[in-house]
Amino acid sequence: MSTKAHDDLAEAEAAPTLTSNDAALERTVVRKMDRNFLLLLWVLFLLAFLDRSNIGNAQVAGMGKDLSLSSDQYQWLLTIFYIFYIIAEPLTLMYKVVSPRTWVPILVLGWGVAATAQAATQSFAGMMVCRGLLATFEAGYGPGTVYLLSFFYLRREIGLRIGIFFSAAPLATCFAGALAYAITSGHSHLANWRLLFLVEGIPVLIMSVVTYFAMPSSPHDAWFLNEEEKKVALARGVRQTGKEPRVGKISWRETFSTLLDLKAWITAVMYFSCNVSYASLPVFLPTILEDLGYSGLNAQGLSAPPYFISFLVTICSTFIADRTQQRGLTVISLALIASAGSFPDYSERFAMGPK
Repeated sequence: MSTKAHDDLAEAEAAPTLTSNDAALERTVVRKMDRNFLLLLWVLFLLAFLDRSNIGNAQVAGMGKDLSLSSDQYQWLLTIFYIFYIIAEPLTLMYKVVSPRTWVPILVLGWGVAATAQAATQSFAGMMVCRGLLATFEAGYGPGTVYLLSFFYLRREIGLRIGIFFSAAPLATCFAGALAYAITSGHSHLANWRLLFLVEGIPVLIMSVVTYFAMPSSPHDAWFLNEEEKKVALARGVRQTGKEPRVGKISWRETFSTLLDLKAWITAVMYFSCNVSYASLPVFLPTILEDLGYSGLNAQGLSAPPYFISFLVTICSTFIADRTQQRGLTVISLALIASAGSFPDYSERFAMGPK
């Protein structure tokens, strides 16, 4: 166990038990964590999703033509990201070994370099390398952040915070369409798609430095909390998870226990089912709109509105789920709405019969 883990454990054991008089101070602590910690995570995930999905906008902006990409090669650029993402998922275990203040900036710097380097690629092979590296570093961030959030928030609070965190994905896609429209409507000496990768990649490099100084590893070293607030935050953690240190080593017993947990697999299947329909839209919607007859510029702009609605629904639904503590009912309701949206398409296909 690391010295830092021992220090955190000693602090947790010394943390006072919360009383009813601490309620106001506890609310202050939660607000500060929302403004300083959750906001940082949200911005990073927005940038991550922006960088993974902007290839669809780049394709419409002329990337395929400049790099002489065939349809199959473009499909491979989309597929290779998810292949590397799956392979690199175990990187989330590093949150148990390296402090988040060190690990997260490394991940941000890595995908920032890969995202920005796409602007300099001259071939299909170069783009494949960039997409693979982008996926590798992003895979270590997003999934592990849910674990990181549990350091700071109670079970009754975390649903909304996870919803806010993931709301960055649809907003990033919405932002990608609007930003791509603005960039590709100009007359830069640099190819529009290259400029797009630069404009959306450089901020990530800047944020890697910001993250190093602003990312707390636990409530114990949160720069935005005073000593009294840190004690309250630590007492909240002890109340929920006990006194075991959560950073220091990988517990293979816990790892295999999770892999054998049916609930974990059910959750994975639910998330997989959701992303079968959702994940393809950011990279294909601009092209679909262009195929429907809209110009490249209009296709970029029209791809934005659906995702703004998704952004609002993500936050509202998780707020309702936390407030009512009826998360299962909320998930079922949203799944039924999504199914209703897919029904017209499937019914038309069945009516046409097999081809």
